[in-house]
Amino acid sequence: SQNPDKILDSIRILMESDVPHELRTTCVKPFVTETVIEKIAKIIAGCRRYTLQAFHESEVLHPDFFAGQNFLYSRKELLKLKALAEPWVQECIIR
Repeated sequence: SQNPDKILDSIRILMESDVPHELRTTCVKPFVTETVIEKIAKIIAGCRRYTLQAFHESEVLHPDFFAGQNFLYSRKELLKLKALAEPWVQECIIR
């Protein structure tokens, strides 16, 4: 497992550099919620570009994991997540 402090250190170093960067979150229910997006956005405040990626079920290694669950975000829901993150970052996009 990853040490979150090392991940946060890497993000800080990247954000403090002059290197163009983009940080991304793949949005999949129930793991990524409005609360999660708000927390991430506050942690990466000032980030040059934050991208919210739609989850694509064709790329699931174990499709049975999501059987019977609503795990995809609609465009409208992604726009709501984007609105939560936008005040904290320089640019927020949906991909």
